[in-house]
Amino acid sequence: MQPTPTPAGPPAHTTPYIPDDQDKKADLAVRLANAWKKRPDLVFIWTTQAAYQADALAYQKSIADKTAVASLRAGITLTMTEADDKIAEGLPYLKAALLTKFKKGKDKAMYPQFGLVARNGGFELPKKHVERAKALTMLLGALGTHGVGAGDYGTAFWAPVAAAYTQGDQDAKDSASTVGTLVGTKNTLEAKVDLVLRKMLVLLDAQYPDEKELEAVRRAMGYLKEYN
Repeated sequence: MQPTPTPAGPPAHTTPYIPDDQDKKADLAVRLANAWKKRPDLVFIWTTQAAYQADALAYQKSIADKTAVASLRAGITLTMTEADDKIAEGLPYLKAALLTKFKKGKDKAMYPQFGLVARNGGFELPKKHVERAKALTMLLGALGTHGVGAGDYGTAFWAPVAAAYTQGDQDAKDSASTVGTLVGTKNTLEAKVDLVLRKMLVLLDAQYPDEKELEAVRRAMGYLKEYN
């Protein structure tokens, strides 16, 4: 006698119920919060729907805030890049002015006062942003001290470059600090949201032994958005 075939169960769910992408996870978190509000019978003893909804909305906002602040850094980088271009343009003229003022040989001895350092077989401004900002301040002061601030590539040229670079460097630090704080907030909220997202699946699984009914409830609670 042939064995009675076992009925095939429902197809396996291959898409993760909880997405890894933070934006999609935040959308799911808010969908679940809204759906849970209509299901007061679903209860945890360690949190409430209201508390979770506040966390879900805050999590979604923290992602948006971090993205907005991080996007400002592109403008900051561009400003400093433009300053670097001006530096590359002005350095040959600065060196020529120092050669004229101090004569060959003595001109290079003056380079350190103008913030120039030996690099790649020549003399340039430091490469690192913080050091370059300090060097530009030195350069600006030395132009006046040594009487070489006149002309198209004198003080009028270097003053806005130094100001833009110093401000850009500070803005980059402030932006990095702000992003770091926002990331910390986001990670804390994400941990709370993740816990409820996972435990709600467990709760639903315990409440609905029928797989088809369980899957329908998961949809209603915001999971399985791709099937809606």
